[in-house]
Amino acid sequence: MDKWIQSFTQSLIQFFKVEMDAYRLYTVVPRLVKFVDMLTNWYVRTNRRRLKAPFTPFITEMMYQNLRHLIDPVSVEEKDSNSIHYLMLPQVRSEKFI
Repeated sequence: MDKWIQSFTQSLIQFFKVEMDAYRLYTVVPRLVKFVDMLTNWYVRTNRRRLKAPFTPFITEMMYQNLRHLIDPVSVEEKDSNSIHYLMLPQVRSEKFI
């Protein structure tokens, strides 16, 4: 099963590069959706025992590190914002409501 997902990923990358070079976004999106669907529904379900390790904290940390330069510094009051696990929820900024 791991070989299958690796093969599927590599063929998706190859397809993505070819189609994006020709600027055919309309063919890429359905293939990406299919990949996510296959990965979440089929691959994870069949490998549930193996994938039982708690990986969510690591994924959230990676996402935060990639997105933290987009955070509005006014909304982050904490002094230590090096990790998402040190942050509290931001305060509501009512002036942003429409």
